[in-house]
Amino acid sequence: MKIVDLHLVTHDLAAQHAFYARVLGFPVLSTGQSAITFGAGDSRLTFAQIPQGMTREWSGAYHVAFTIPTNQFAAQRHGLPGGSP
Repeated sequence: MKIVDLHLVTHDLAAQHAFYARVLGFPVLSTGQSAITFGAGDSRLTFAQIPQGMTREWSGAYHVAFTIPTNQFAAQRHGLPGGSP
C-alpha cells in the first residue's frame, strides 16, 4: 500500500515547518495560516493547526516513518540540510 496524502493535526505549525523543511529538507508545496503541505517523495504530508482551545489529548500521538532503500541510506542521510542527526 502506498499513502499518497497524509493529513495530521498539530499544536505547533511553526515547529512542523522548521523540522520538515529545514531539518529534513522536504519541499513546501503549499502553506497557509492554518495548514502546511510538504512533498515527501511521491506523497504529500499536510499538517493542520488544531483550533485554539482544543486540548492536547484531542490531537492524539503520531509516528510517521519513511522507507529509504538500504543502498540509498548513506546518500539520503548526508544530504540532510542540517547534517545527519
